Amino acid sequence: MTKRGHKSKMQNNTRRAFLKSSAFGVGALLGSSIIGTSSATTRDVSESLKEKGEQRLSLEKLEAWEDWKYGMFIHFGLSTFVGKEVPYGYDSPLEYAPDHLDVDQWVRVAKDSGMKYAVLTAKHCSGHCLWPSKCTDYTVENSGNKTDVVLKFINACKRYDVKAGLYYNCTDTHHKFGSGTLLDLKPSPVSNTYPKGIES
Repeated sequence: MTKRGHKSKMQNNTRRAFLKSSAFGVGALLGSSIIGTSSATTRDVSESLKEKGEQRLSLEKLEAWEDWKYGMFIHFGLSTFVGKEVPYGYDSPLEYAPDHLDVDQWVRVAKDSGMKYAVLTAKHCSGHCLWPSKCTDYTVENSGNKTDVVLKFINACKRYDVKAGLYYNCTDTHHKFGSGTLLDLKPSPVSNTYPKGIES
């Protein structure tokens, strides 16, 4: 056998091995009996995902959520009052000052509309928390309206038998933990102030 023939045979073996392993992998993921995988293989893949600490919900929980069908996502917070979807993160918490806040009404509308669940944005990208957190002072506790919106929301959901969910943005423009953003180069359109260290 020539060197070239040997190389060609090795390439074919490699391709063949690759195709076999790919087919096996797809079969394990899809649980397809056509490719010849067993249900035990599918269970093994499922179990290994759990062991790795995947944050995905189980199929049963996802299907239960799909059965709820109709719900509400409430995006309310500091950005409502400073006029920006992505606030700079250094707007004064006093800018958040709702004067007719009726959290109960939000959930009542959801219930009356036939919604099964409601999700409240508890903290979005501004970093402002809609509850009096012990981890930061950038909260409703130091705002123009001190109402604990999260607590009111949860209580209203219980009262109207609407499943409650909370959206919490882990990263934000206020709690940067040492990182800077392009937003640091612009003053806030509301307070016309710059972050510390940047002069106008």
